[in-house]
Amino acid sequence: MQLADAVAGWTPEMAARNHRQALTRLDWRWRFAALAERLGFRTPALEREMAGLKAAIARAAA
Repeated sequence: MQLADAVAGWTPEMAARNHRQALTRLDWRWRFAALAERLGFRTPALEREMAGLKAAIARAAA
């Protein structure tokens, strides 16, 4: 019954919110960026990845 209720209540907006939250909270790049910052490493590739991730979050929020 719970599964049927969840399916019945699903909306595209819920999927978009879940995607945005995954980008904001679960993406592995956040942890790597935190580690690099803490260790004093500067990595251009990670900086590009983070810029892309932040842009994706901004697009998902629009």
